[in-house]
Amino acid sequence: MLKLLRNTIAEKGILTDKSNKQIRWQYVKQLYELQDQEGLRAANRLKRNHIEWFQQKMKVSLAAQVLSRSVASALEFVSKDLCLPQFADADATVAFIRIVDRLFDALNSKSWHAKEFKSVLRVSNQHFWRPFLIDTREYLLQLKIGGIFLHASPRKTAVLGFAATITSILGLFDAHVQNGPLPYLATYRLSQDHIELTFNVIRSRGRWNNNPTAGQFRGAYRQLLLKHNIKPTTTGNVVSQEDMEILSVDSMPTAEQQCVISTADILRSGALQYDAIQSSDHSYCIIPDRVALTEFSEDIVKYMAGYVARKLCKKLGCDGCKSLLLSYDKVACNCKLLNRKDKGGL
Repeated sequence: MLKLLRNTIAEKGILTDKSNKQIRWQYVKQLYELQDQEGLRAANRLKRNHIEWFQQKMKVSLAAQVLSRSVASALEFVSKDLCLPQFADADATVAFIRIVDRLFDALNSKSWHAKEFKSVLRVSNQHFWRPFLIDTREYLLQLKIGGIFLHASPRKTAVLGFAATITSILGLFDAHVQNGPLPYLATYRLSQDHIELTFNVIRSRGRWNNNPTAGQFRGAYRQLLLKHNIKPTTTGNVVSQEDMEILSVDSMPTAEQQCVISTADILRSGALQYDAIQSSDHSYCIIPDRVALTEFSEDIVKYMAGYVARKLCKKLGCDGCKSLLLSYDKVACNCKLLNRKDKGGL
């Protein structure tokens, strides 16, 4: 359903909500172009694959990353905080993406300890998620495309699918949790991800044969049953969200473990001279004398720096070190680690 909804807004370009405000795919494309031009991303995963999605339209991860909270926050940042003119009317698009993201989380809940919409559905928190699901069903049924309701158009499958799923989830909760023996309802257990991941593994045993004969399927399945630790690959249209064994096969090194890139290669790719690194105490000292950042890039760098500072402050026991991280002014620090002469400090 998520892929179909992404396909609809990407192909048609404009949807209209119940307030007659326009939801535009153009804002997502402009955000990608802005980030690509600046060389920094505003805490989201937008790449060319997400914009040119048609070549990989079966991958749920691409649709989920486009219609995600991080993209909505980035659009809100450039439209409200930076006031960029090309994002002036992005409010309806931001609201649409947030609603779809929360709905996706609510329909894929699997942990009791998760927060907000990612938590499992239980009686104690139904005041939080039940009104949202009911309002979201109404919101989706009020979406229009070209002046007619989306659920009455040829592209009705996504909206009707989500509406039917919401109705089913509410009915299951009332029958088996509210008035039944279950303590909670983990909606991810109801998805078809598990069987798709199993088929992913079986296809990989047959050299990615999408149309095996009965004998080939039997041979692949028998081979899996005799082994252990099988894991689905990342090339399928569904990504595993849990550390659980579907079937078993011997562990093999992943692509990340097989491909090791040295720091020198990374620095060479950034047009830095390797000889200059060897003559310097620290490689991070090799930076341009003057860096001119746009307001967009400057805010992203501040966010990244603040994140690093917060993480370090949780582990540092020296108040002087924390002050050096969080203050613009030079602060005296008696930390032995900073003042070690043999190591030149931190």
